[in-house]
Amino acid sequence: MSFNHKLAKTLLTPWKLRLWMLKKLPMALLTGMIIVELTEEQCKVRVRDHWWLRNPFRSVYWAVQSMAAELSTGALLYAHVSGTQVQFILVEMRAKFYKKLRGKSFYFCPAGLEISKEIEALQNTSEARTVIIPATALNGSEEIVAQFEFYWQLRKTN
Repeated sequence: MSFNHKLAKTLLTPWKLRLWMLKKLPMALLTGMIIVELTEEQCKVRVRDHWWLRNPFRSVYWAVQSMAAELSTGALLYAHVSGTQVQFILVEMRAKFYKKLRGKSFYFCPAGLEISKEIEALQNTSEARTVIIPATALNGSEEIVAQFEFYWQLRKTN
């Protein structure tokens, strides 16, 4: 298995990411989120504060935070399985929110090595595997505002 560096470069180019989102994730495009880092080990997504992302309590709506956190895990997983015979689908998500989020935020997923190990283990079985991939939301002051767990099911295609 190898990390798809070409895909990572594409997703790190803002205008190419926006075109990809227009085709694959139009709701994410509306939030203005971008991927600011995507390596074999980790992914980091940024969301700038906009009035249309806020709830009536003037904080960033939980669904926007969840979408950005999902993108941080999904983009990392996508770059690892791209070009392989592995399919993936999100089957569960858990989140804990610690404080109101106002302003710019970052969503960090450091699970690239674990993803790589799961994909390698998948090669020795015909069974689907579920991998739990964490993401952490940070505000502009780098305080943790939320933590997420995304349960991605991986399956080798024939």
